[in-house]
Amino acid sequence: MYDCEESLEVRRNLLNPNFEGYKLSLDALPKYHCKLPTGVDVVQLSEDQYSVHHVRIFGLTNHLVLDQWNPNTVYFIDQHWNVRELTVTIDTQIDSPRTIFTIPDAATKRAKERLNASLWFPASDICVLSDGTGELYILSTVTRGASDAPRWTILWRGKVSEPAVRCVVAHASLRKTDMFSQSEEGGRTVDCLLLHIEKEELTAGEENSETHNTETNFVTILEWLTLTRTTGDTPFTVSHHRQIKGKAAPLYAAVEETGRAVFIAGEGKYEIVYDSLKPVEKEKKDSEKDSKEAERDPTYTWTQTMEDLTLTFTVPQGTQKSDIDVVLTPNRLAVELKNGPALLQGPLFRDIDVSVSTWILEGRKLEVGLAKKEDEMLMWPEVVVGDQMGEYFVDPDQARIIHDRLAHLTSDELNPDPRGKNGGASSSSNCQMLEECDAYPENFSCMIRLDGETHQVTNSVNIGTNQWLFNAQLDPQKVPAICLRHDVDGLLWQPGVIPGSGNAWFHAATFNALGYVQASKRDKKFASCPPDTSYTVLCDCVRHVYIYRQPEGTMSPVKNRKTGKVVTEISKQQLVSLDCQDNILGMQTSNERIFILTSQRLYVIRVNDVTTATT
Repeated sequence: MYDCEESLEVRRNLLNPNFEGYKLSLDALPKYHCKLPTGVDVVQLSEDQYSVHHVRIFGLTNHLVLDQWNPNTVYFIDQHWNVRELTVTIDTQIDSPRTIFTIPDAATKRAKERLNASLWFPASDICVLSDGTGELYILSTVTRGASDAPRWTILWRGKVSEPAVRCVVAHASLRKTDMFSQSEEGGRTVDCLLLHIEKEELTAGEENSETHNTETNFVTILEWLTLTRTTGDTPFTVSHHRQIKGKAAPLYAAVEETGRAVFIAGEGKYEIVYDSLKPVEKEKKDSEKDSKEAERDPTYTWTQTMEDLTLTFTVPQGTQKSDIDVVLTPNRLAVELKNGPALLQGPLFRDIDVSVSTWILEGRKLEVGLAKKEDEMLMWPEVVVGDQMGEYFVDPDQARIIHDRLAHLTSDELNPDPRGKNGGASSSSNCQMLEECDAYPENFSCMIRLDGETHQVTNSVNIGTNQWLFNAQLDPQKVPAICLRHDVDGLLWQPGVIPGSGNAWFHAATFNALGYVQASKRDKKFASCPPDTSYTVLCDCVRHVYIYRQPEGTMSPVKNRKTGKVVTEISKQQLVSLDCQDNILGMQTSNERIFILTSQRLYVIRVNDVTTATT
């Protein structure tokens, strides 16, 4: 789908191949709560918000917001449109959340069709708030979290667009304006990503199409607003407005710290369709691009078995071995002619064993043999990620092996060998036997970095086989991290172009067996981790909170009774049960505490003490 696909580089030192599972700990965690003076503002989906995109964005809203600059402070919006603040200094003395700001025109706006109000903290003294009716606020929040902090004041108020669109805040970040140095106060630029879903008008041909799906006529729009003020005395103004369009609701969306680009993860393609400062060049239709690519002669042909791949190139007459440069690494391949173009280069679909991979030149035929890793012997759909210049041929012997292996799955009779007497399956199988963790998205899923100046995708990664688990903020001055399933583990990736490598995602942490654990929680509503990644937490829709800690050393060696192996580290699992049956409306995590918001109470669970959280 994109011409700049790369692969996620896993840091092997963060993987634990010897992980043996979590041990249930019966140690009770301190748990405190306060009653809410009034209920939480919750907007239910309307009848016209029936697509899966509406449910993903608006139906699973986290109504609790953590202040990353003051991790002991959380916020929520009550039924009277008051922004309420709770700061925990002593766990055993939790005061009632106090009102810090009231959204204007609550009486008239709350009666309209709207979305949930949402907010984000791009800086230690600024808040971006959307009221869900189409109006956006930039608020001054001086000394947030202090007991004597003044009420928030409005720095800027305006509509997202004309006509007004109902939207939620997906992300906001603060950057200095280029014309001011750090020493000059007041010059600031705030980038906001606002998310809404629109119903796309269909053409007559699309409406009459038999294959038309009623959900596909919804599109996701990300409004990218840049608000700037030149000095502390001047008001904010909208200096730049861009629109990003996609077919599906994004799993992740954030503005890069520099304000140059956005990171997006989700199904389908995302592209900039409007820019207030420069015209957007529309790309040619995929069908036109595909037809042109189909007319090209293949650069190489390739075939494969379960153990290896063979690539064949045709080189110019008279080419010598000294004229060819083949570079093989475990995850990359480069085949080049000296003083000529590269025949093939880029990240490989899977890792190879370089020690038994080779190449040979016979006349004009150059053959490159790639040996698959023993633990990754599967059929590859492509050699280099995103490359379409090769032509694949099925090896006849390999086709025969596959046919023989699958022959028992086809028959003129219904389940002719139910007990497996003739080597068939032991029982009939159906889709109901598949678990949630076995399912993959129907559409192409990817993570991209979309440049706001060139309107082009500079980096992309295919995550079609990596289930999204959650997003988490590790550093208040960076974009949130995204956690993806890799095999049974959960790997946390921090977006941001890495100097010297060009990669846009950095492997920050690993949560052992989290993908497997999360798939077993059928009632899971929220998942997260703290900035120090010392644990992960999952919570059900009602009452139950599950905590999974990183491995910790034992005081003395412990022996596994089944295997006899000496264990020096143990990963603890803990369960917290809330003493109410109210729906959980929000969850946030800090290094020391977990905050849980229900319709009537706000819970504080002490997970780590100060010394544990900082080590």
